[in-house]
Amino acid sequence: MQDPLSEVVSLLAPYAPEIKLAEASGPFQVQRARLDRLFYCLAVTGEVLVSVNDAPPIQLNESDFILIPEAQKAAISSVQPTTSSFFNKPQQIGPGRVWIGEHGADISTRMIIGHCSFKCQDKDMLLSLLPSSMVLRGKEQITAITSLIKEEVLAPKPAGEVITDYLLRILLINAFRSAHLSNELPSLIRGLADKCVAKALRAIHDQPAYPWSGECLAAEAGMSRSAFFSRFKDTVGMTPLSYLLQWRMAKAKSLLKEGREPVISIALEVGYNSSSSFSSAFLRHEGVSPSAFRGQLVENN
Repeated sequence: MQDPLSEVVSLLAPYAPEIKLAEASGPFQVQRARLDRLFYCLAVTGEVLVSVNDAPPIQLNESDFILIPEAQKAAISSVQPTTSSFFNKPQQIGPGRVWIGEHGADISTRMIIGHCSFKCQDKDMLLSLLPSSMVLRGKEQITAITSLIKEEVLAPKPAGEVITDYLLRILLINAFRSAHLSNELPSLIRGLADKCVAKALRAIHDQPAYPWSGECLAAEAGMSRSAFFSRFKDTVGMTPLSYLLQWRMAKAKSLLKEGREPVISIALEVGYNSSSSFSSAFLRHEGVSPSAFRGQLVENN
């Protein structure tokens, strides 16, 4: 049986092209500059507070890691309160290194920060299925990975950037997998934490081409149709049939990007019995036909 979260992460294909070592002194606070990129922060030494969308701050201790999807406002500050209402501006002090706070002062905090990118063509839909923030605490496995990242960043060696990128990918995937299930906002992770909803999600991912109806999915979950629809929407954030359509389109776009299969084969693989019915559904959802979408990909490459 397919694991929905693994499929989402595989389609997202995350990687970390921008890595910076941020060193800070004294009280500080920094506002996230870009909201159009997924942001991450790894506490290397010292503690740091991270506020997401004006919610109560999350404290990161050494080897803790936070992942914040795009479109979320975030601020990073020292645990020691700052008396200023102004945000510090990080100063470039070398390749891949920035300084926050008073120059020449003792370093109180080191962080590895950066933005993530995705190779997926439908990342907006997939990211919408994830929580507003994902935190990894320094457990044994995570601490081992973060220790390797620290070593590569603090004492650069040949091919260090390649190694760091791969290690960060592992952290990203672990962050998706280990996101707090107590998050109150609807998300795929909350849905997978619900035993009944998870059965329906796994059925969709296991057989995306099956002619699922609301009644069939409710039966998979072992619930009445009305109770299932309400519970699914409360946990995942959309109706079961909306999720089914979104997932089919995400799969179709991934297959079109690969450029090997004919449109009719992709149509059958994602639940349509003809290329015309698939093309009509794809056009309604994406605003372009499958052939035009594939053509755009070729032009952009």
